[in-house]
Amino acid sequence: MQPANENAVAVRDEILDLLRQQMEILDSPLGLTVEQLKECYERQGRVDELREKLQAGSVPKVEAEPIPYGAGTATPA
Repeated sequence: MQPANENAVAVRDEILDLLRQQMEILDSPLGLTVEQLKECYERQGRVDELREKLQAGSVPKVEAEPIPYGAGTATPA
């Protein structure tokens, strides 16, 4: 596997691990303590950072040109 792919897999694995932790805490029948809620927000911030990193590495950097109105097949509601 290429280093870029390995890095992307590692980032995805970390995101999945953080989301699993979130689900375990949120599934608790006892509710959340203030500390647990703080940890959830920190994990979510980390997930956001990792998602941005993953997208930055996987999306080619090209100049986006505006799409003229009416160029698509959808019509405005």
